[in-house]
Amino acid sequence: MKICAVDPGTKETGLALFEDGKLKHCKLLRAKTLTGMISELANVDLPALFDEPDVVIVEQPTIYPRDGAKKSNALIKVSLIAGAAASAFGCGTWTAVNFVEPRTWKGSVPKDIHNMRTLDKLDPDELLVYTERTLYMPVGIVHNMVDAIGLGLYEIGR
Repeated sequence: MKICAVDPGTKETGLALFEDGKLKHCKLLRAKTLTGMISELANVDLPALFDEPDVVIVEQPTIYPRDGAKKSNALIKVSLIAGAAASAFGCGTWTAVNFVEPRTWKGSVPKDIHNMRTLDKLDPDELLVYTERTLYMPVGIVHNMVDAIGLGLYEIGR
């Protein structure tokens, strides 16, 4: 089974591609504008292996009561990115597209702890895939790709 996991964002969007329960590719898309990110998603260069994933799982932008209206406009933009991702990767005839709220797949664990737990679940080959992609990446944005990996691990039950 091929799974494409997406952590949408307006400036950085994380992607993780799994086949038969193993991380095969991960990528971080970067753009300066909303339309730039939508364009990145429409034109993303991924391995041919993932032309038609069986499942696309996308983190669903969610407003929690403590956030109130202050994050509403930002999340509307992230929702557009999530929709663009679902459209870009979920175009196959048999592709299922699932949206999952953050609390459903990662709970309310602090980001640094959750990131460590996610990376601890990777086997040596998968860790190599991750390390090769993050070697020259600014530390402050790596979490977007780690979230996509964690979302994919959630989908496969790891």
